[in-house]
Amino acid sequence: MRFNWHPKAKIITAGGEANFNDLRLHQKCHHQESCSLSTIHSVNACSSTPNTLLELFSSLDFSPHFRIASKQFNQLQTPHCDSSQIVPHVTDQPCFVVPSGGTSGYPKQILRTHQSWIKSFTMNTQLWPIAADEKYGLLGDITHSITLFGALEGIHLGKEVYLLKPYRPKTQLEIIQRAGITLLYATPVQLGLLTRVFDSSHLSPITSVKRIIVGGSNLSSLMREQLLDVFPEAQIIAFFGSTEASFVAFTSEATPEGSVGTAYPEVRIDCVETNDVPATVGKTGRIRVHSPFVGLGTVTELGFKPFKGVCFTGEIGFFDQQSNLYISGRSDRMFTTSDVNIFPEEIETYFLQIPNIVGAYVYPLVNSIRGQSIEACLFVGKNRIDVSQILKQCRQELGSHKTPKTVHVMNGSPPLLPSGKPNLNKIRALIGRNTP
Repeated sequence: MRFNWHPKAKIITAGGEANFNDLRLHQKCHHQESCSLSTIHSVNACSSTPNTLLELFSSLDFSPHFRIASKQFNQLQTPHCDSSQIVPHVTDQPCFVVPSGGTSGYPKQILRTHQSWIKSFTMNTQLWPIAADEKYGLLGDITHSITLFGALEGIHLGKEVYLLKPYRPKTQLEIIQRAGITLLYATPVQLGLLTRVFDSSHLSPITSVKRIIVGGSNLSSLMREQLLDVFPEAQIIAFFGSTEASFVAFTSEATPEGSVGTAYPEVRIDCVETNDVPATVGKTGRIRVHSPFVGLGTVTELGFKPFKGVCFTGEIGFFDQQSNLYISGRSDRMFTTSDVNIFPEEIETYFLQIPNIVGAYVYPLVNSIRGQSIEACLFVGKNRIDVSQILKQCRQELGSHKTPKTVHVMNGSPPLLPSGKPNLNKIRALIGRNTP
């Protein structure tokens, strides 16, 4: 089973548009010589033209394996990315390599089957019914998994797919309005850019959007409210997942504040303690996923590391009595101060609830007395913020042990990765810190 370009599908970008007939013409004009069925075709990503997806689907007729190539991907010295060494030993199914978000370093390269995503396409049509005339709007770069997933889902199901990455946020909103886009796939940061420009540009609310699928990081309650100001008819579905595991959990109207929802169908989630025993309700543990949507494994410089249907997401979390999952934070960002474990994401989420704070990064600073203390870097919009008042409120709501001792304030939005996530390496460089 492999990805197919549905006869009714159309892709619209800044550089033009393409439909099924264009695909057939592209295949005739770019005839490829016969090659090994294990060859992975590198497709150079450019969201501003439809050629990326035309090239991708054309290549599938000659070999069902591909990778989306990007500058960051090509910088990796990964000789084992040669599928002639990997694919025949891993699977006889069509597969592809997709990069992870790479928030704090080089993105991981995940090998997965076409079927693992096609199964999700089918599941999504059952979870949130996708209309026959659905129009997809994708805000991110096609090298990011959430954007690639949305594009392939739309094309496979026969929908119009708009790649909006090259445009500024105001133009994106104008296109969404003018084209009557009905479904958005995006990250919270990308959506935040839309809500801010909406507030400052005095645009009319967009009623065509009926559903917003949000992934990549936590969606705050403030952001939900702001999104409904822009898209008043939209159902907002936030999902927790990863490039390795795909969909893990998703929210509904019944989801409690602070939770990422319940398990996606056919997915089993465990929060396991250090001895790999599932934690009891309310107790934290490493999040482990058993799922038919998990990728085949990770491609590294040292070779191939298989998942075998099970993977750890890297987060620490816990369940409530109703099986709602809560994320405390990533294990590789957790640090300790005054014998208390600190998850920076919890504090960052608190700051992002405050109007005019458009980005937040919390990190440890070595302290001779406490061992480590908490610092924060806040990115603000046009209006100024009262740092002392914010810290006072933080102490009241989170406690003094989770309140930063020092805060750096920077104007404007935080630097982003192509995935739409904050670029932690660039933020660290801005504040001159070597932090987790």
